[in-house]
Amino acid sequence: MRKVLLCGTAVILLALPAPSLAKNAQQSEISILKARQKVERKQFKQRQKMSKAAFRGQHVPKSYRQQWKHERQRDWRTMRDRQKTEMQELKDRQSVYKESMRHR
Repeated sequence: MRKVLLCGTAVILLALPAPSLAKNAQQSEISILKARQKVERKQFKQRQKMSKAAFRGQHVPKSYRQQWKHERQRDWRTMRDRQKTEMQELKDRQSVYKESMRHR
């Protein structure tokens, strides 16, 4: 009888923190994604500064500089849109998971 009581209590205690652990895992997934995206943005800006510094002291036609600037802006928009999509996909996955856990 005592073993049954202990086993039952252990099962209940292990089952209770499961939703909070899932929530922590979801939050850590978001924070990991945000940190990775932040590093990616910093690296992009650093690459842009380095390539811009390569132009200094050189005679570069205005049309080439404008084209370069336009390409960097397009790259920045592409990266930003991709990061937004990644974040939205993660949130969608989490909401589907949360919804499936609710219907159990």
